[in-house]
Amino acid sequence: MDLLERHHLRRNEPTLEELRAEAEAKKLANKRPEAGPLALRSLLQTHDKLQLERSGQKVDELEKQLKEEEEILESIKNAASKGLMSAEELAKGIKYVPGPAAQ
Repeated sequence: MDLLERHHLRRNEPTLEELRAEAEAKKLANKRPEAGPLALRSLLQTHDKLQLERSGQKVDELEKQLKEEEEILESIKNAASKGLMSAEELAKGIKYVPGPAAQ
């Protein structure tokens, strides 16, 4: 036994190990969960926080969806100018001229 430990035992003071254990217990006691009855916030506050975090993701998803829709519309416009033609006709470069009834 160390001289310091003997001194603590004589005076009925906690040892260094006991002090460390108490400090760790206090740290664990001070930690509170983010949600639930022991949390510092209510469930509504936690819900609002999560909604705000997710809203940033929703904006990104909406922008991505809008870009995809624009690409689809662009491809439809390109297809409308080409008319309904098979892949073979497109590959050969065949072009149809509207007849006198279509003019």
